[in-house]
Amino acid sequence: MMSILLTLTLLTFFSLFFYVVARFGFISSWSEMYYKLGKQGWIFQVVMVFLGMASGALMFQLSEGYWFQFLGLFAAFPICFVGVAPRFSFVDGLDLERVVHFFNAKLSGAGSIIWIILMSIYAAPILALSIPISSIICYAAYKKFGREIWWIEMAAFFSVFMVFGYLIY
Repeated sequence: MMSILLTLTLLTFFSLFFYVVARFGFISSWSEMYYKLGKQGWIFQVVMVFLGMASGALMFQLSEGYWFQFLGLFAAFPICFVGVAPRFSFVDGLDLERVVHFFNAKLSGAGSIIWIILMSIYAAPILALSIPISSIICYAAYKKFGREIWWIEMAAFFSVFMVFGYLIY
């Protein structure tokens, strides 16, 4: 069941990733796609809520029995809030929505890194390599295409996906 959920998660993420890159090129940040999609911005919201819920379920299941299982709450579920508070722009975003968006994006990033490190300590040391591997790949892409924030966000997503893939497949 976890392999099906991970497959759906990866298909959802990469479908949106490639659609946005094909249509708009590499944009400033993952969240900017809400604005780029215009009237279809709801797609970003639905995808983010799905990614948060699916990743949270995977994190909970994969870290079952470990004392840090609760970190799924801080690593994955904040992505749902990024989706429901998508207007982060200083131009049209509400102050509260902007704060919710940025706080939860940062919480998710930090929580994911901590979860990966703890999984590498308790489950499989090789998992710690997911962070530098995805960072190197994304740094190389940044050097070629620019868009620093986009590639930092992609490194975070890719690191988590690599850990999921290693533990599930």
